[in-house]
Amino acid sequence: MKIKSKDYAKILYEITKAAQEGEIAETLNGFILMLSRNNDLKKADEIMKYFGEIYNNGKGIAEVELKSARELSKASLAIIKEYINRLTGAEQVLIKAEVDKKLIGGFIFKYGSTVIDASLKNRLIKMKERLAR
Repeated sequence: MKIKSKDYAKILYEITKAAQEGEIAETLNGFILMLSRNNDLKKADEIMKYFGEIYNNGKGIAEVELKSARELSKASLAIIKEYINRLTGAEQVLIKAEVDKKLIGGFIFKYGSTVIDASLKNRLIKMKERLAR
């Protein structure tokens, strides 16, 4: 029976959560050995991605990707953090901000499976589609 990457990530989260501070290295070595025995080392990147999501959820952390046409001010980022905090109930909000000049204006916000595209580029594409009808 093949174990899915997400299930490995859940296992890793549980065993690291239960491990004492001095046992983490030994615990991780055992986990890597298990992946090797199951011929699943190739899943390591995907496992770590899922582990990050599970860890953040367990610790009350919301991680958000934000692309904007230009660098956002600290005040704008604070407003976005407050909005995400209310939306998710997270204790802490981490924003990975990136500037993408191709957006022309506005932003694209991604949290989990939620994507909000409020970019000018997207609006122009939609306008073009409506006019083509």
